[in-house]
Amino acid sequence: MQTKHLLFALCAFFIGAASGCSQDAATTPPAITSEAYEPCCGAESVDQSWGNGRIYVPNVFTPNADGVNDFFVPSINGGIGYIDAYLIYTPVGDTVLFHRPGFDFNNVENYAWNGVRLDNGEVHRGLFRYAITCYIPTTDGQYVFYEFKGSACSIVCDPEAAIFQTKTGCYFPEQASTSGGAVDATLPNNEKGCFE
Repeated sequence: MQTKHLLFALCAFFIGAASGCSQDAATTPPAITSEAYEPCCGAESVDQSWGNGRIYVPNVFTPNADGVNDFFVPSINGGIGYIDAYLIYTPVGDTVLFHRPGFDFNNVENYAWNGVRLDNGEVHRGLFRYAITCYIPTTDGQYVFYEFKGSACSIVCDPEAAIFQTKTGCYFPEQASTSGGAVDATLPNNEKGCFE
């Protein structure tokens, strides 16, 4: 009989403790996390080079049409003649999200990716891959084409984007160095409202 009372008392204690925990959880907002954004930032180098050619490819951008970091824009130095092909595709490579046969830095709105997917017209959220083929003159008067590849993330400005307030290793188009082809981590990303 005592064992039954002891079991009943233990059960009542654990149920009371559990309900106390759930009561505290109700007053504390849950942490915002996003599986789509977990692989973003810091995984790969954003500065790449071949010979004298250097390219900086940001690893995040925010296509929300606020005039800041809206386009996925690489930055090149004078060692790269021009970009010959610009391709964006899914992380597994099964779908082309965007492509251009070349790149015009004077017409970014029509050449850089604004996050809208070609296959369904929606704004892509999370990880994607890129391949950028550059035309690079060599010191002996010849030319080579070199393909720079990597991954980056499209951040949709929604509550889950709040994780980028503390995420490290994120470099935006706005952080391209003035000399081209490199990131300047001392520059602000200029994102104000997207991560709040």
